[in-house]
Amino acid sequence: MNLKELIESALDIPALELSDPLLPPCATWYKTMDYPSLIGDGIETETTEVYEIDIWSRERADIITKTELLRRRLATEIGALLPVASFNYDINGKMWRGNIKFNYIKEDTNGIEEIKSN
Repeated sequence: MNLKELIESALDIPALELSDPLLPPCATWYKTMDYPSLIGDGIETETTEVYEIDIWSRERADIITKTELLRRRLATEIGALLPVASFNYDINGKMWRGNIKFNYIKEDTNGIEEIKSN
């Protein structure tokens, strides 16, 4: 899964590193958590990763449109689970922010192959 490429192709805006200055319209993304979701024979075979994507713009309508578009693309293209969108105004940056939180299940095929070969 390459979130940076998906964001940039879906929205036609740059996906920046968190340390980069925000020059809207743009997006940032980051993994907030991961936890085991399926364990068998003492080995983790699936991990659930939790991500957040922030979309930044000066225009509220632009944020709503882009956030909804990306939310749908995440669900259809990478199988993101429970993509939830929210919208707010950042008073410090004086810009609108659309936020998407979602879960992504990552299978560990190496662990499964190791079990079968032993």
